[in-house]
Amino acid sequence: MTIEVEKKLDEMELWLKTQTQLPQKIDRWMLKRFLLCMEGDKDAAQNLLITNYKMRNKYDHIFIKRDPKYESSEKVVKVVDFLTLPGYTPEKYKLILYRLADTDPDKFNVNEVFQVFFMMVDSRFRELCNENAIGEIVVFDMTGFSLRHLSKFSLGTIRLFMKYIQEAHVGRVKGVHVINAASFLDKVMFLVRPFLKGELINVLHFHMPNTETAYKFFPHEMLPDEYGGKAGKLQDLREFWVKKLMENRDFIIDESRWKMNS
Repeated sequence: MTIEVEKKLDEMELWLKTQTQLPQKIDRWMLKRFLLCMEGDKDAAQNLLITNYKMRNKYDHIFIKRDPKYESSEKVVKVVDFLTLPGYTPEKYKLILYRLADTDPDKFNVNEVFQVFFMMVDSRFRELCNENAIGEIVVFDMTGFSLRHLSKFSLGTIRLFMKYIQEAHVGRVKGVHVINAASFLDKVMFLVRPFLKGELINVLHFHMPNTETAYKFFPHEMLPDEYGGKAGKLQDLREFWVKKLMENRDFIIDESRWKMNS
């Protein structure tokens, strides 16, 4: 870490002490993640931190009142895969794969999925705090995603998710790729498009089944074995990240890290 970054982190720690509305249990490595996300712009990093925590507290049923050991959480990790894949793209981006592990719509609860999604994001946030990725590419595999799944999404839930990803997420999204796109993609976009901002629209790509167009954007070999890649088996990757989630449980459920002072 450069002397300049260390100096900015020192300044951010002093600034944090003046922000009595924020929890004071925000570690230096967390401040570093905000700073690097904003490419060293300290003021922007501080603004992002405030935005992030305000959103967490406004929607505390998703971001604060949570636990990987909830029965609902344990069910979700059997239904949806949240997989940060090994290695980097040539541009030094991480590749993150989201997919249905169980395609039964009756087992799919949107609010519970989003709660676990953000716990996984925070677990990854901590787990990869010393890595040097400069961005991330998100891959959504629509295999098995049906209209019955889609019917479970409310506009409020979609608005929350899109607002967080575009305004409060501590990461630079360099690409979003929907692979094995469903025939009803137009219905998905009808719901999502009102909440999409230009920056995300510009990196959003759709790829039909049995095509290889996605590999123009990231190496095929970075995907799991079942996709023809070399990242390892889905089951092993799933078990790895669920284990990490449980290892980071104390960090995740500690409300003194996340709850703002009223």
